[in-house]
Amino acid sequence: MKKEIILIPIIALIFIAGCATEKPIGGDKDEYGCLVAAGYTWCESKQKCIRTWEEGCPSEEEFTCETDNDCIPLPSDCHPMFCINKGYESAYKKPDACTEIFMLEAAYNPEDCVCIEKRCTNKNKGKTPDDVDQETKLSGIVEDYIKNLDNYKEYNGRDIEIIKVMQAKCPGCWVVDAIFYLDSIKNLSITDEVEIQITLNNWEVTETSYVEGKPESDQMTLNEAKLIAEESECTEKGTLTNNSFYNNYTKTWWIDIDMKEEFKKDFCNPACVISEETKTAVINWRCTGALP
Repeated sequence: MKKEIILIPIIALIFIAGCATEKPIGGDKDEYGCLVAAGYTWCESKQKCIRTWEEGCPSEEEFTCETDNDCIPLPSDCHPMFCINKGYESAYKKPDACTEIFMLEAAYNPEDCVCIEKRCTNKNKGKTPDDVDQETKLSGIVEDYIKNLDNYKEYNGRDIEIIKVMQAKCPGCWVVDAIFYLDSIKNLSITDEVEIQITLNNWEVTETSYVEGKPESDQMTLNEAKLIAEESECTEKGTLTNNSFYNNYTKTWWIDIDMKEEFKKDFCNPACVISEETKTAVINWRCTGALP
């Protein structure tokens, strides 16, 4: 009799369990498939389910910008994939702790954010290990080129910083804007900032232009300088190259020259010097060592 009393409840439990409706593991989901019970909600701007205490969900307005300087990585995210206008920074709480993994596509610094069509954008999105290798190669070429400039070596050049990189539609084709610092040619106790633009084709430097000293708004342009040079001895005796720099103290453009064979001199690296004041151009031979 005891056995019957024990078996009946067990059979009843099996019967009840078999009739119960099966509930999905994890709980209910909303119309977007976000697991509500676990605290997930849909973020339209990120197009995914998020926990708002783990990462932010910016509105469309927060993406608006006028210049690159308006944009910063989304402060609430450990590995930000989005950039917002820095005017909204105070609306977000920075994470207390983050994993130490590094994500190639994340925007960790303001420099990783750009303003494209008036929208803050993470320029690292879509980046691959191959891209990182290319950037390392490019940085090496640019830094080596700058370090070999005569003025860089002669006037204690230092602190090279690449500030903008543009990739052209051909292999190894880039336009790089950089700055560096050196002792002023005019006064060695003063430090000058130098702005330089370097153009590469198939990973080789093909054109450079840089301005030494603080440029002025009415400064002679490179194209204006070339027009003057074309009417001078510079082009009678050689060909202007694509390498140039502007000295803000002497108000002169210096453009390297490939000299014609009959005018070449040993140990010389000639440049066409165009004066902004006199609107004239002459050859500066820049010779070193013994001349014939």
